[in-house]
Order: sequence, then structure tokens, then C-alpha cells
Amino acid sequence: MTAGPNRGRAALIVCLVAALGCSLGPASASAEDPPAVPVTLTAITPVVRPGGQLDVSAAVPASTPVDGLEVAFKIGPAITSRDAFAQAARGKASPTALDFTTEPLVAGATATTASLSLRVVASGRNTADQVVLARPGVYPLTISVRKVDDSEELSSTVTFVVRGEASPARNPLLFSWIWPVYQAPPPSPDPGAAATEERDAADLVAAMGAALAATSVPVTIWPVPATLDAARVVGTERLTATSPLQRLAQAAAGHEVLGGPYAMVATDAWAAMPSAVDPQYGSGRRVLADTLPGVAATTSVAVAVGQHAAPADLNTIADRGATGIVVDPGVVVDPKRKTTLTQRFRVNGVGGSTFARADPGLRDDIADGGGAVAAAQRLLADLFVLQQDSPSETRGALLLPDASWRPAPALLAEVSTRLIAADFVTPVGLAGFFQRVPVARDGDADLTLDTVSDEAGPPPEAAAAYAALSASKVRLDDLTAMLVPGQGPAPQVLEDATRTYLRGPDTTLVSTGASPAYAAAVDGAFTSVVDGIDVPADVSITLTSASARVPITLRNDNPFPVTVAIEFVPESAVTIEGATSEIVTLDASRSHTEEFPVETAGAGTFRVVVRVAPSNGGEVVRETHVELTAAGGRWVATALTIGSLVFLGLWWLWDIRSRSRRGKHTRGRG
Repeated sequence: MTAGPNRGRAALIVCLVAALGCSLGPASASAEDPPAVPVTLTAITPVVRPGGQLDVSAAVPASTPVDGLEVAFKIGPAITSRDAFAQAARGKASPTALDFTTEPLVAGATATTASLSLRVVASGRNTADQVVLARPGVYPLTISVRKVDDSEELSSTVTFVVRGEASPARNPLLFSWIWPVYQAPPPSPDPGAAATEERDAADLVAAMGAALAATSVPVTIWPVPATLDAARVVGTERLTATSPLQRLAQAAAGHEVLGGPYAMVATDAWAAMPSAVDPQYGSGRRVLADTLPGVAATTSVAVAVGQHAAPADLNTIADRGATGIVVDPGVVVDPKRKTTLTQRFRVNGVGGSTFARADPGLRDDIADGGGAVAAAQRLLADLFVLQQDSPSETRGALLLPDASWRPAPALLAEVSTRLIAADFVTPVGLAGFFQRVPVARDGDADLTLDTVSDEAGPPPEAAAAYAALSASKVRLDDLTAMLVPGQGPAPQVLEDATRTYLRGPDTTLVSTGASPAYAAAVDGAFTSVVDGIDVPADVSITLTSASARVPITLRNDNPFPVTVAIEFVPESAVTIEGATSEIVTLDASRSHTEEFPVETAGAGTFRVVVRVAPSNGGEVVRETHVELTAAGGRWVATALTIGSLVFLGLWWLWDIRSRSRRGKHTRGRG
């Protein structure tokens, strides 16, 4: 360990450079600039305590020449706030160094490494083999690659030394980690794009199952049913013990699983699409039961998606049984507290539920680069900063990654190792978080925040997408009425249309402008079925009596039965003897004739409108006209009857006369 004037100046240089960025490369493309040598943290002791050993190792690419290079390790003063931690995580560490030392690079078979090993003490002085960390806290550690001759820095990275309490924390920070299982739907619902999504969903489910089986830390699984639905389409092995869904179900059995809507729908959509709430939640419940058999999904806690939720939107989730709801920080007004809000709170206008904010800083910890070891240590250090904000209170922190997050096995292994080694943090499921973390107090009352949005409803850019989907919902209801009643299993066209509609309000589709394509696909499925129903063009029928049965023949060219309502709408001079509407089932690829009894009021030509609609009374899908021609109504019938009688009488008289003449002629000849 050295601490002379030259080392002090070098430390100042390193700090100033670190303030400009976490990694320094060439300032320009000139030939004189030295090449950058990236350095990666490969190992660090998760938590050190007085009398313990701090071991750190870093690596540069194996191709890096070791001659003339060294690695500098600089430990900065303890971080006292979340803002200071964020600054250090971005490479802007404090310019003041507690300790500074250099170690040589050693070339190995796979990497060039440098290691540091120090004993940690609470008092005394820094020596070659020990460092003084006087109090518990998080100390930034800057690791730099530099030239030996002039101390020119080629690259650097920042990690954190966590100096824990001498004894276990009395109030460990409760930590809940939510794992979203979500594959974004394709921008188009055509079969080719859907096939790609199904393969990706199956791969994701397989990766999640493997990661979940390997972690020993309790987590909360948030499987979006639409993703599971897509994953089960791939292959026929889904019912076996080795299928991705079955393995995910087995691994999830030891963790908490969230239930919810079929798609990842933004909370503000419920106000714009109230008719979508029941189908979304109902389909989500069925798919979870089918794809994760034996797993009991909880609905007592939920995640509100998006940043535009109003009290009415949140009440929709609360009405579904969620007493604990996780919201994005942007949903509610900042409470203006000196420390990070790490306790539950209430929301004005929402009764019966308490809320917790997902911590964006924790999300950044695992999303930033630097490798698995650096990210895991950064997360652990951040949690310690939160716990030290108010160590005498019971508090908690929620980590909700982006929906596109994928579990990296190396990161999960490192995080698990560090959480197990830390006595200041206790991992719990989301339901346990809401049960154990108290509601923050504001004076004598519970802390109650306002939402940023006062009125329910989506932002303008999403309103058009939701309106199109609401219109397609009407078409889907009509299609369901035509294909379901009494016909056995639903045809594939209805299953596809239903699934397409349920995917339509997905946040990814709405944000990218692809949602209207899904609404159009539902309309297209409806139109294809309607086009298969053939109704004759306008026809003319001549009636021979005032009462008659008018036949109407329809043909169903669809490869499945279709149930429709046929309605006769006559003009005033024509009456229908009986019902004016009949619900009939048209067999697949068959014709069907339906007769309606009519009666005219007199002679003339009359029109009857024939309408074909879904059996639920939806919009008319086909319409034709029948022209009825009546010669005289009842008078014509009477005249025809009299004429017939007169004709029969004359024929009878003529027959008698003919017989009489034949008789006379016969007698004369005799």
C-alpha cells in the first residue's frame, strides 16, 4: 500500500477522470491516442465486516499486452444518499480517496487479471494489507487500467464495497422481486408473424423455468397469459413432463404467481374499453389454469401497467380483489420526502387497497452493463443504501424489471449469492411485502397520494387504438353469436378472432401503433364468415290466394354451421301470420329454406324485406327484397271458386244432355 505525494496526485487524476465517465477511451481518432482497454469486475466479496477480508478481482481481454500496464484500485468515502449512489454508479465517484493502490496485470489462459485482497478494520490506519472502513456503509471502488510510466488511464469501472454492521440488522429491508414472463406480440397478427412469436414465447418460457428452478431466492412470477397461450401452440409435447410450460409450472410451485388480464393491458384502457375487462380477466384465468396446472395464481396483489392510471382505473383492479397494487412512480404525485418512499401508501379516490411504488433505481441496477458480478453487487449496495436511510423502521423495496427483461443465469446466480450473504435484506413475495411493510404515516393519518391523472381515460395517442378495438368487440360478439350456440367446439376462425382481439390492447401494440391491425383482423374474420352466407337477389313471387307460404332459401358455404336470425319485414298491406323472425342454423356447405306465411289485403304488388343478422340481434349482415304480386286477394279467390262451380254445373248439364241424346238414338235404332 502506498500513499506518497505521487500516489495522491494519481488518485486525484483518477477521480477527475472518473467524474467524466465510467469508461475512458480515446478522445479523438488520432493515431497518437492509446487504445481503450476495457476492464470488467469478475469477483468481489458481497459484504465485509470489521475483521473480514475484502477480495476483488478484475479482468481485461486476454489479448491485452501486460507489459507497461497496471490496475489501480481506489476506495472512496462512504455514500450517504441515493443521489450520491446514482452518481457513483454512473462513474462519477467522489474525488476524495480513502485508499489507493496498484496491482500488476497477470496474463492467463483465458483472461488477463489483477486481484486485490485487504483486511477490513474499523479503526487504525491503512497499510499494505488492510483498509480502514470506519462505519457501515457503501464505499465506491474505482478500478482503472493505466500505464505504469505516466499513469495515463485507459479505462475504468466503478463497483461498491458494502461494509455491513458488526451484528445482524434489527430491521432488514424487505425486498420483493417481480419476474415478468412476457413476449411482446408481433406488429401484425398474420400467421407468419404469429409463428415467430410462438417460438420466441416457448423459448422464453423454457428460459424462465430453468432460471426459476436454479434460484434459491423467493420471487414473484408475473406470467402474462397471452405469452403462455402462445408458448403452448408450439409442438405437441406440451403435456409431457419435459415441456417448457410443465417445467415452468413445476419451478413456479415454490414461488408466488400473479393472476391478471390475458394481455399486458395498460390500466387506463379499462375506462376506454369497459367491455374488455371481463373477457380479459376471464380468459387470463382460464389460460393460467390450462398452461400452469396445479399452480394457484393470486389475485390479492396486482401490478398496474403504465403511468396514466386515474382513481377509476385503479378501482377496476381493486374491484377484482387486489388489496395491494404496485404502481409505476409516475402514476402518483411525488410525496416530497427526504428519503425514498419504501412503505405502502393510499391513493385518493381508491378505497380498500394500499399501494407501493416500483423502484426505478433498482431496475437500473440490473439493467446497466458491466457484467453479472458488477450488476449484482450494484443491486446489493443500492439495497443497503435504502436500508441505512432509516434502519430503525420496517421498510421494503420493489424491483420490477422492464417487461422485456430476460433472466441471465449468471446474473441470477450472483444476485442469489449476495442476497443470501446479506443480513440487512430479506427477500419476500409480493403478497408478503404488502402484509409486512406498514403504511407510511403523514402526521396522524396514513400517507395518501394523488394520482397524476384525475380523470379516467387514455392519453390521446392511445384513444384511437382503444376505439377501434371497442368497435371490433361488437363484431366479435356478433361472430360468437353466429358460431357458438349449440354447434359444439368453436370453429378455428372464432378462436383465432377471439385471441386476436384479446391481444389487441397490449401495451406494446398500442405504443407502436400496431393495435388497429389487430382490430382489423377481427373485422376480417367476421367478414369472411358473412361472405360465406349466400342470400338470393331480389325475387318476385305471384300469389294465387290471399294466404300463402313464401319460401326463402339461404346457403352456407362456410365449412362449419352458422346460426342466424332471419327476419321478414312486410309493408303495411301484408301481414305475417306468426313470428316475423326465426333463428335457424345453416348446416356447413348446405342450403336451407325457411317459409313464412303471409296474407295480403287485396290485389296489387307488395314488397317484403328479408334481413339476415347474428342470432344475438347484432347488425344486419345480409338483406334482400321479395316482390309479392296478388291478383285480387279474397275477391279473386271467391271469383275463382264461383267460376269453378259454374264450370262444374255447366259440365254436369252438358254431360246429362249428352247421355239423353245417346239414349234416344239407341231406342230409335231398336
